[in-house]
Amino acid sequence: MSMKLAFVSRPNALDIKAYSGIPYNIAQSLQSVGCDIHYITPLEEQATFGIKAKHYVYRKYIKQSFLRDREPPIIRQYWNQVRTKLLEIKPDIILSIDSLPFASVNTEINAPLVIWGEATFNNCYNFYPWYKNLCKESYIKAEKADRLAYEKASLLIFPSEWAVNNAINHYGVDASKVKAIPYGANLLSNPNFDSFDSIISARLETPLKFLYMGTDWSRKGGNKVVEVVRTLNRQGYPAELHILGARWIDPKILPFEPFIINHGFVDKSTVEGKELFERIFQQSTFFIMLSVAETFGIVYCEASAYGVPSIAHDVGGVSSAVINNQNGKLFPLHASVEEITNWIIKITSNPEQYTELVHSSYQLFARSLNWQTGAQQVKKYMENLIK
Repeated sequence: MSMKLAFVSRPNALDIKAYSGIPYNIAQSLQSVGCDIHYITPLEEQATFGIKAKHYVYRKYIKQSFLRDREPPIIRQYWNQVRTKLLEIKPDIILSIDSLPFASVNTEINAPLVIWGEATFNNCYNFYPWYKNLCKESYIKAEKADRLAYEKASLLIFPSEWAVNNAINHYGVDASKVKAIPYGANLLSNPNFDSFDSIISARLETPLKFLYMGTDWSRKGGNKVVEVVRTLNRQGYPAELHILGARWIDPKILPFEPFIINHGFVDKSTVEGKELFERIFQQSTFFIMLSVAETFGIVYCEASAYGVPSIAHDVGGVSSAVINNQNGKLFPLHASVEEITNWIIKITSNPEQYTELVHSSYQLFARSLNWQTGAQQVKKYMENLIK
């Protein structure tokens, strides 16, 4: 069925680097399964003097966080831009990657609305650092914004069961109109798994190679990751930690740990960057990122694409990206370093068990942790809405 789809994204969905590549990859994957994409992106915002003043007062004097994008004048700006384009496009269906463009009280739409979002506001409240110590005014407005948008939507999609359950239990959304569809790996081309068999044995040779990739060192558990690899070395299991894309690393760690190799930022859009990125992943024994807050974790999908098992904390929506004994191991948030290293030693001491985990990691990627599969599912749901 031909489908004229208005694709709404506040970040620029034509820029592969915007918002971790999520808008770009969602749009590209939907286009690849036959959707006729009409972009409404990026959306601009212009804070009024009053909003700027409130932001300053909360930050400077009250010492609280303030969310200016939840202010009604900003939300109306988003909606006015979207409404103008919708009148031109006349779509069969609308897909937005978050709720805010449709959170205005006066929003009236003439086509089914699908929101394919990362999580609800309530999921993120007091979970992510920038949603902590939030002023009451922003909390109330953010809650209202999500409720308004969810009421207007014909279908809500989230990458995790964690977010789906919150939409149902906290916002009262009918369970029949909420679906969990995982995000996919942000890769320009999918790896060829046949080429991995020859390097699986090399991954178990010492030193074991651990890969950490994440910009936010503190939130993504960088120091605990270092402690895991340090402990393995102290226990007589030689190991290296390869770091990609960290914006900041605790200065107490670098440059004092000889087992750390910091590769900095790698641009996957260049030939050299893509080759380095692939080489590091293919050689890695494990991907390890021990986040204390995470709505999903696309990087776990990328690890699975290379047949690299992941080690993660069971927080937020991570359990929809890392499934125990399929593509890695989930540990409780407060699991000790010893618990994690004991599991690593057990798995790497059994080549057959590690090989099975490598294969099942890739199989999970091929089955569900890729954008193409997700887009096909979303398209079927959208077709049912416009029949």
